[in-house]
Amino acid sequence: MYFKKIAMSDSGFFGQGEDKNFEHDIKIKVGGVMVELTQTGKLRIMYGYTFLGAGGFGLGIIMNPDLIQSLLKMPDQDPVIFGITGAVYLAFGFLSIFGLISPIKFSPVLFLQLIYKSLWLAGVIAPMFLKGQFPFYAVLITIIFLTYIIGDLITLPFNYLFSKSNH
Repeated sequence: MYFKKIAMSDSGFFGQGEDKNFEHDIKIKVGGVMVELTQTGKLRIMYGYTFLGAGGFGLGIIMNPDLIQSLLKMPDQDPVIFGITGAVYLAFGFLSIFGLISPIKFSPVLFLQLIYKSLWLAGVIAPMFLKGQFPFYAVLITIIFLTYIIGDLITLPFNYLFSKSNH
């Protein structure tokens, strides 16, 4: 595997190319075939995953909360709080559309996703697990959240997010 920097343009309505030093080609050999994936390509994968996963889940919660609870074998939820959760997930899905267009500029969306999922894992799931009160329906949600956390950690441009000047 090797890395090669390439420059990005400063053009684009959504601000593609905000940071000329951000883009990297990543080339890996997969089954004898050389595959090239740029950093923005990896970000786009995470935005697509967020659009489908969070957006779909949020839409399901808003449109048919009883079905979602039944599918996940969840206990009854307060409709207001469950509805807020659905709206937030749907908002992540909606914002991910813009991330598909301008991955770097909208990377704070994925960063927020990384933070809240990590906080949920550390502040809600870990204590429940340590007390032996981990509900079975939380297993699938936890696994899915872990895939987002790992994906966000791999793809987020932390150097861009924490730079002093983001053009």
